Amino acid sequence: MSQDNWQIGVDFVDQFEKFKFETLTNDQKKLYQEIAEYKWDHPQNFDLANCHQVLAKITNGETEVKLSNFNLVDGTRNGEKIFQPTQITIF
Repeated sequence: MSQDNWQIGVDFVDQFEKFKFETLTNDQKKLYQEIAEYKWDHPQNFDLANCHQVLAKITNGETEVKLSNFNLVDGTRNGEKIFQPTQITIF
């Protein structure tokens, strides 16, 4: 199971492009600089709350869970897919 399933993607990475840097608050400037440095790997680029919910369902024995289908080519979420965990699931 890939962490990419929880990426927000291009919508997150490009979110500050519509603003002029000088109009951002200090917190937004800091986040913008972190995004520029880490891009796709920035922690806020992942829906970690949903990831936690899915991992909890797997831990509780659910046999099917829904994951976002993340398209690595264009950096967008593209619907959902069903994941069927096995006795050992690698994340």
